[in-house]
Amino acid sequence: MTVPASVSPTVVFATPTLAHQMSSHYHRSWTETLYLLWANGISTGTVVRGGDCFVDKARNKLVTDFLRTFPETQNFFFLDDDIGWPAEAVLELLQRPDPIIAGVYPKKGESRDFPCTLAVNADTGELIESEGMFLAVLAPTGFLRIKRNVLETLASQANMFEDITPKDGEYESYAYIFENGRGVDGHYWGEDYTFCRKASAAGFNIWIKPDITFQHQGIKTWEDRLSNHIHIFRQRAKAAIAGTDAETGEKFEVKKVQADDIRAQWAEKQLDWSGLESDPRTRGKFVDMDKDFWPIYDLCRPYTMTSIERMYDLYKAVEYVVKAGIPGAIVESGVWQGGSMMLVAHTLKRLGDEGRLLQLFDTFAGLPVPDPVIDIDSLGKGAEEQWKPGWAEAKLSVVKANMESTGHELVEYHEGFVQDTLPVHAAEQYAIVRLDTDWYASAVVELEVLWPRIAPGGLLIIDDYGHWLGVRKAVDEYFADKPVRMTRVDYSCRVIQKGIEPDPIAFREAAE
Repeated sequence: MTVPASVSPTVVFATPTLAHQMSSHYHRSWTETLYLLWANGISTGTVVRGGDCFVDKARNKLVTDFLRTFPETQNFFFLDDDIGWPAEAVLELLQRPDPIIAGVYPKKGESRDFPCTLAVNADTGELIESEGMFLAVLAPTGFLRIKRNVLETLASQANMFEDITPKDGEYESYAYIFENGRGVDGHYWGEDYTFCRKASAAGFNIWIKPDITFQHQGIKTWEDRLSNHIHIFRQRAKAAIAGTDAETGEKFEVKKVQADDIRAQWAEKQLDWSGLESDPRTRGKFVDMDKDFWPIYDLCRPYTMTSIERMYDLYKAVEYVVKAGIPGAIVESGVWQGGSMMLVAHTLKRLGDEGRLLQLFDTFAGLPVPDPVIDIDSLGKGAEEQWKPGWAEAKLSVVKANMESTGHELVEYHEGFVQDTLPVHAAEQYAIVRLDTDWYASAVVELEVLWPRIAPGGLLIIDDYGHWLGVRKAVDEYFADKPVRMTRVDYSCRVIQKGIEPDPIAFREAAE
């Protein structure tokens, strides 16, 4: 069933329940929450999965039901059937822009512990907090607000499983986002752990609101709030820097966080135009950007990991080549879900230039294995340590659907390693070339094939020059005897404009 946008609710609540026997605390909290949201003009929807003893399967079905049934709704909220919560906590979490926010209830037991792991600044041993919230490595899923683009991203990367629908007995496919079982470290991973790992790997931070008082009902009711015990987590964080558990003295691995301003970075990444206009803390950074850019950006941002600055630069690049009459196709090598090329298509449409060929090159199966020696990030960490099968995967069917939503008809998709596909399928001439495949080996081929085909005045955009040292090495080697001017967009992205190239011999002589 698809719900028309005109009746799509602001938030959809989901409860996995085996026997539809919600606790008394749940019933009270649910009633109060519905009334409070109604009083504040917030419309609600619900999806419930009962009769399934496997909670991970129920969560996956609930998420898939939500994505299919409520295509316009941006907020998804898990509420487990054995907890109680203050209604105002739901309202507060819905009003925040963060992609993922959780509340943490006490465990069922006398240990007074909470099922979460908080992130630690590896240099100071301090917990990472901002605006009354704490950055988490692991959070439970029983009271969890998730933005739609998070679930769409994870669903596009997930395997699918089939199960019989209770209504008609037919098999239906569901995205396998929440998994449990043996993890790669040999330990048991619950569905909350795998969700948090996948969300973090996809670039989404998980924040915990610590001052929510919960009731957790079992053989008795445990009532508490995380903030009452945050001092224990601070002690654990300090001990973690010393390499020991504060209580047991055992060694354990610490989650290292490099960026001090990590929350602001990702909140900004998720910012839309309406949020920008209403937020004076960030408005000043982008006040110079064309207002025509923002509606296009809002359409594309769920399908890209690219920053606002890079997306705006691409928007202006398209505007430039159209107004300057630079001939040729526009190509991106390494497209993920197609967000950047969606922006290109929408911008061309705004400018009345819909006859330009767009080419998308990608494996559509994730990044290939990096070189263990050359492919290193700007912090000195090898890409091989971070890589895993399916990293940055977006299926071709997903990318095609995203591009088709733009209405641009002249689009080519070339699936496979770019080292194999580019030499065969590259167009004769390009106005814009955008490179985003991360590794040295692909960058070498991309430059050799594509730079000579860029029209005079055309643009080469290199997404990963500052972050991945292998890409920087490939670029520096290729342009060692070619005098070009490289413009910085942000810490990683660079742009080179194709001009009339001087004699390379004269260039070398002048350098000497």
